[in-house]
Amino acid sequence: MLRAPGIAALTVLAWAACVIASDGVLSLLLDIDVVPERGAGSLVGPAMIAAAVLALLLRLLLGTARGRRSLLPVETLFGTYLVLLVVGAVAYAVVRGDAATALLFAAGSALSLFVLLPALLAGVAGVVFVAMLRAQDLGAGPPKWPWERDDH
Repeated sequence: MLRAPGIAALTVLAWAACVIASDGVLSLLLDIDVVPERGAGSLVGPAMIAAAVLALLLRLLLGTARGRRSLLPVETLFGTYLVLLVVGAVAYAVVRGDAATALLFAAGSALSLFVLLPALLAGVAGVVFVAMLRAQDLGAGPPKWPWERDDH
């Protein structure tokens, strides 16, 4: 049976795959760049997602205690949102060489679909993670074929 760290890792991996896919599809359908700011370079977006992956993984790993699970989906949603904005702003300021542009980047990205959708997906990932842990607490296990059961 998969333990909480394994479930957290697989949840974050699925979240990252969904974010990459959704960003790509949205970018193609809307014909806009994921990071539309001029001069941002090609590493600001991946840095934002990489930092969000680490933050989400850490939050899920810390959220495995039984009494602290109820707000986990909300915490993952808002935590991921803040990490995406802060890391994006810092990375943009580093690339541009001007600290004042960090606030402009954060303000411009605050309502971007490329920030809001990953945050929303992180909330969904938090719900899935909590549901899987609760199912394990209630005795759920892997499915078995009829001949594997011990109900003789």
